[in-house]
Amino acid sequence: MAVGVDDSDLWLACKYKPILGDIEDNLVLTTAERAQVDFIVTGDEQLIRKSTRNVYMPADALSFLSIA
Repeated sequence: MAVGVDDSDLWLACKYKPILGDIEDNLVLTTAERAQVDFIVTGDEQLIRKSTRNVYMPADALSFLSIA
């Protein structure tokens, strides 16, 4: 799903800096919260390890979706 980003998202992403330290990962988390997604699919290992949301590798997401 494509989600737009505005100034409020950037402000919140900066608040996440102590958690991840990577502004792009912070923006992913911020937009995921705004879009109220159930999970994030990514190959970014740092985001998977440190995220405060449900984050899956693509293969794991496929397995999860086939079970659901």
